[in-house]
Amino acid sequence: MRLYRSLSVFLVASLTSLSGCDSSPKGNPSRSVARQNTNSADNQASTVDADRSMGAETPEQKDKDKVAAPIDDGPIVLPSTVTATARKGAADDDRTPPKTGGLILMGGGTDVDSSFVWAHDIIAGDKTTRRGDVLVLRATGADGYDQYIYDLAPFNSVQTLIIAPAAIPEHLDTVARLINRSEVIFFAGGNQADYVAWRNSKLMPAVQNVVTRGGVVG
Repeated sequence: MRLYRSLSVFLVASLTSLSGCDSSPKGNPSRSVARQNTNSADNQASTVDADRSMGAETPEQKDKDKVAAPIDDGPIVLPSTVTATARKGAADDDRTPPKTGGLILMGGGTDVDSSFVWAHDIIAGDKTTRRGDVLVLRATGADGYDQYIYDLAPFNSVQTLIIAPAAIPEHLDTVARLINRSEVIFFAGGNQADYVAWRNSKLMPAVQNVVTRGGVVG
């Protein structure tokens, strides 16, 4: 049974800052503040209306127009601090753009099979097409998720990357390139405080890019 600890504050903060899941868009007050200050909200609405009438780009339009970073097709050589498990499924990446995406937030108990099935179905657009490359990220452990996820739904491939604590920013840059080629990213359990070391690298913007492209992050 795959058990893992509750999501750390770091991971939740990182994931909830991704596109489409922040409840307080840039430039807008949070919902709790909006309830307490309706006059401020009215003033802001008037400002947005004025911006629209003048042709200015609103915060909502900026988020909608966000463009995903291009995928790097070049060869990737992993550093010694990153271990890749044997890939389950197709050797070649699925290059079909995902249909839509979202977030999986779970922890503190057994894995929820239906969440991985859901991840496949929304990026594939149906339940039967073999589509989507899943990349499992972890700081310790082994490949316990690979066969499990691959058997749950018809993904194109599933693979785990084990990133050692000794990994330097340049090594995480390499991981970021692999993330950019995936449609589903899943942070494995264990002590997720280990992932704090990744926050200032290119790895986290690459995770953001998965969501921007319409993929799933869990």
